[in-house]
Amino acid sequence: MLTFLVPWCIGDSVMMIEADVLLRGQNTADQQMTPIMARPPDTASDVTLAEWLALVKGRGKGLKLDFKSIEAVELSLQTIVEIKEEVSFFCVRLPNFCGSK
Repeated sequence: MLTFLVPWCIGDSVMMIEADVLLRGQNTADQQMTPIMARPPDTASDVTLAEWLALVKGRGKGLKLDFKSIEAVELSLQTIVEIKEEVSFFCVRLPNFCGSK
């Protein structure tokens, strides 16, 4: 999958790259503390957030991460700080989070 993304990520017509982030096995008995690139209902992926950021780092593209679980945010922020990449954040209002419905 990462090989497929390389030509697309560096293309001149692409200004922003958006991706969904959650924990591997999110809300399953197999949940791990590894942020991955996946869109629910999928909870598995062969691409971790760290691998994805390493691929797109330095490409001159805007990055938007869409966190699909609050649990993935802190671990993802640690990864982003380690890689030193600028990222825009999009917060989806989670059901029953801070009293929202």
